[in-house]
Amino acid sequence: MKHNFYYVGGSVGVGVTTFSSNNRWTLYIPVLPDPGVAYGYNFPPPIDQVIELDQSGYVNNIIHIKSRIFVGADVPIIDRLSLNVELGVALDVRQGFGSELFNIWDVPGYASGGLRYRFGKVDS
Repeated sequence: MKHNFYYVGGSVGVGVTTFSSNNRWTLYIPVLPDPGVAYGYNFPPPIDQVIELDQSGYVNNIIHIKSRIFVGADVPIIDRLSLNVELGVALDVRQGFGSELFNIWDVPGYASGGLRYRFGKVDS
């Protein structure tokens, strides 16, 4: 059985996220409805006088740069089944543009493990 026990690797990714928000607030005095007219949930009473109107919105674009570097080992259990253990460091950089400017750097370490089964032809 031919087997590579250890491996080293890395990855890099770039992406963009866009958030938008639109807020509207209106304060008004409703006209007293005619007693013969019933208003449902989807129909507000008619507006007599708008007292106050406020509307705001923003758009925020965020660029993400993510990468990781890792080392791992596959310890064979049987011919196609192995125990996998991996240790690594991930980097997540977020830069905000638009209504809010910010810069966030996260550099967490991680450990993972599990069972790995190889399908297909087994190398001899």
